[in-house]
Amino acid sequence: MGEFSLPRDTQFDGTLVGGLSSLDYDSVTSSCYAASDDRGNDRPGSGAPRFYTLDVGISAGGIDNVKVKGKPTFLQADGTAFANGTVDPEGLRRSACGTFFWSSEGIRQRVAGVDTRRDPFIREAAGDRSFIREFGVPSYYGTAPDDSGVRTNFGFESLALSPRRQPGVDAE
Repeated sequence: MGEFSLPRDTQFDGTLVGGLSSLDYDSVTSSCYAASDDRGNDRPGSGAPRFYTLDVGISAGGIDNVKVKGKPTFLQADGTAFANGTVDPEGLRRSACGTFFWSSEGIRQRVAGVDTRRDPFIREAAGDRSFIREFGVPSYYGTAPDDSGVRTNFGFESLALSPRRQPGVDAE
């Protein structure tokens, strides 16, 4: 189908659009979703960890245009947005029943001498992004203080859903 590059300075709703990861198509809404690989680290144009809703124009010639139409933030279990620098979104999939599965690849770093380790995770959220559940992840993917486990930016890079094993879909 080809490729399409947004200009480097593309902004939407006060954030710089870029570092998009995990493009997923939702046939019910005819929209695409893409995680922003932005931890919200207070750089110019950064924002709370989020994903974007996109309209992708396709013709016989391939991808004609991409328009950003929404900027939902990822939510914690208590319904609030994640604080800047606390998650590193990578994988994002919309299930057949309208929930979102998303992953954070974890963070292993010290900021101003403070340990800011966050273990990788995979979560499911409702269509309104409210927390449903978090999946157990083997401890060897964690960010242990002894420097074992996943390294920063080398965690869960993508997610896939089996069409026959999704909630709301009859499995044979």
